[in-house]
Amino acid sequence: MFLNEDTHQMMNNCSELDSKDSVQGRSKCDLQPIIDMSESQKMKLALEQSNAKVNYQRKSFDALLAIAESLGDSPTIEDLFKNAIKPIQEVTGFTTMAMRLYNPEKRSFQLVAYSGLSKAMVEVLRDLSEDQPFYLETIRKKHPIFIPVTPQHKPYAWGFRQLICVPFLAEDTILGTMELTTLTEYDWNEDELRWFKLVGRYIGILIKQIQLNEQLKNMAILQERSRIAQELHDGLVQTVGAINIWSQEAKLSLKEGETEKVNESLNKIEISAQDAYIHLREEMFGLRVMFKPGQDIIPLLNNILVRFQHMWGIKTHLVLELCHPDNAYILLSPDVEIQLLRVIQEALTNIRRHAGAKTVSVKLHETRDDLTIIIEDNGQGFDASKSDGDGLGLHIMKERVNEVSGKIKISSQSGKGTNITIELPKKTQTQIFQKGAMNVDDISG
Repeated sequence: MFLNEDTHQMMNNCSELDSKDSVQGRSKCDLQPIIDMSESQKMKLALEQSNAKVNYQRKSFDALLAIAESLGDSPTIEDLFKNAIKPIQEVTGFTTMAMRLYNPEKRSFQLVAYSGLSKAMVEVLRDLSEDQPFYLETIRKKHPIFIPVTPQHKPYAWGFRQLICVPFLAEDTILGTMELTTLTEYDWNEDELRWFKLVGRYIGILIKQIQLNEQLKNMAILQERSRIAQELHDGLVQTVGAINIWSQEAKLSLKEGETEKVNESLNKIEISAQDAYIHLREEMFGLRVMFKPGQDIIPLLNNILVRFQHMWGIKTHLVLELCHPDNAYILLSPDVEIQLLRVIQEALTNIRRHAGAKTVSVKLHETRDDLTIIIEDNGQGFDASKSDGDGLGLHIMKERVNEVSGKIKISSQSGKGTNITIELPKKTQTQIFQKGAMNVDDISG
């Protein structure tokens, strides 16, 4: 268990028998004071030591729990390190700590978060090569090691005399390290080393999970870029193709002296060019309102509807039917968030182009596991029995919803508007090397 350094050393020296000397009836230190104790004093000492061990185990467990509970829905590695330092300090009592992430490209351990280091120390210790002796030993053994700080080590000049290096492991791969230093020599016992090993593996698994989440987000972003490019391409190809046909018609009509047909073709070209311009504006607006995963979707959706009403004069209404109305906040997984907003934007575009509607409403109905979105307009609608409902815009919407395991239903009648109902699953439970290290001592609370 972690105690202050003097008490720790005394208990190590006075409570453990040396295996060789015990045969001869001698211990690591003079046991006379303990021998002279009364039975009640011995029991009291044993009880105090037992209570201290229980308290240590409780604090150790609480530290791991605090690290997990402090992380949000989309944590970064900086968040993880920042939130891990203080609980570990509370258990160990040591205030000088550094948390590093391994950079395989530079083959070095780079400082991400720290406590108890001066600016001068940070500059020296910011980026340490993996060929440092204690790193080589840590990499080889894959468990915590502690070494004395000698005059050959830079921290010696700062008064440090002992260092422990704890690897962050995931599947026996070192993803980073945690280092603690002390001002005096300190003999870590087996319980402490075992706890450090547990913490190292626990944080290592969390690092790996965060890295995998980042990779998935990057894949989703690449897929989204590809899809947007395809949508822009499909829409513009149709428009440009139509403009080309009408320009050819205008040339033929001009040769034949048919001025009226020339004007008709030019009007069609002008309308198509304006439509293409509007389409591009809408797409650019859609890209600008993209958001960070973990962000509440309600303000973003409200922003889209307000902007739509302002641009096109079509009144919009946002209706919320939430599980907890007093806490109007909805979190979806990143891929679902992206697809939902893009589907709503596509639906609004179709309403503007084809419905002739004066109002449109978007309703969010939340249950424990699902989110239902209902988009309704009072436009001209269409006869669903005579339409396959699979125009370019509707096809894109169905494709997006299907990709996130959702359901979409489109119903409409001529003269009675259109209803689009979408059911989506709710959320389930790195650029680090380019940033400066974070001093948790500067963070309040």
